[in-house]
Amino acid sequence: MLFQELQIIFVNPLTEPTMKKTLTLLAFLVFTLYCYPQFIIYHQHISFESNGQLAVINTGNPNNIWQVGVPHKTFFNAANTPPYAIVTDTLHPYPAGNTSEFDVKLIGPQSCWGTAFLQFVHKYDTDSLHAGGFLEVAYNDSTNFRNVVYDTVNGLTPHWMIQNFYTAKDTMEGGIPCFQGHSDGWISSFYSWLWQMGVKSINPEEMDSLTIRFVFKSNSNALPKEGWMVDDIDLTLYWCTSGIEELQDHAPMVMVAPNPVSDQSKVILSNYKSGTVAIELYDLAGTKIHELKASSSSEINFVKGSLNPGMYFLNIRGSSGESAWSRVMIE
Repeated sequence: MLFQELQIIFVNPLTEPTMKKTLTLLAFLVFTLYCYPQFIIYHQHISFESNGQLAVINTGNPNNIWQVGVPHKTFFNAANTPPYAIVTDTLHPYPAGNTSEFDVKLIGPQSCWGTAFLQFVHKYDTDSLHAGGFLEVAYNDSTNFRNVVYDTVNGLTPHWMIQNFYTAKDTMEGGIPCFQGHSDGWISSFYSWLWQMGVKSINPEEMDSLTIRFVFKSNSNALPKEGWMVDDIDLTLYWCTSGIEELQDHAPMVMVAPNPVSDQSKVILSNYKSGTVAIELYDLAGTKIHELKASSSSEINFVKGSLNPGMYFLNIRGSSGESAWSRVMIE
């Protein structure tokens, strides 16, 4: 059963010159984009059936058209997980000249490097160039929001794991990067962040957080269409126990490429001692779903088999106690 669902085939080690080049690149990626994760400290799934209040609609804006409810439109005809989703009006098209927002939040631990993950499914139907949906992010005080594709200031670095997301080239009038046009059914989008959290006090209510804002915007020339519908939001915070600057060259590392995995991928290991390794695969809730022991190797062939689409966590532990994690997105 294990090999039917998760096929991991060991291949010959790389030649020494090639391995040195690969590990140099790997070290660069890890030290610039990666923390040394240990465990999930926060995970929240928002399906809007019983926990829709975790997506806070901006009630200070009287023109906010986001609603949690049963969609009754032509394209927005049902939630991804029925009956409820959050929709730019469950019945009517969006108006021109509208800006609507709702927020979700990740609560952070005491000061450390952290990696945050956002995954959600959505549909959109907008007047291209004149209307669209986009995400903003703010740290600490939830007042200084920036579009996620520009989240590169103050040492805040977007993670390299991005899936089915808009880019800086996907802009509506005014140069705002966004989702726009007509999606081909439901789309699963994924984005992650790496940031250093400071703490104002040890009071848990005052610990830093990452606030993600879903913004729908239409300009004065926008034609009325169905808008944006979002469902099944997953928020995960993966905590690391030390800062990037504390990592040493001898620390074990794991890299999965390409990632997301559509069919098969390579798992590249470095700084593992010879012997056996334990390969463990966890789902988003932190449940171990597969475990395998095999001889160590510099490179592993990972075949997704019958794994369901979504995010997983791969932990590889060496016989001498060395351990490293990697996120794996399955398409």
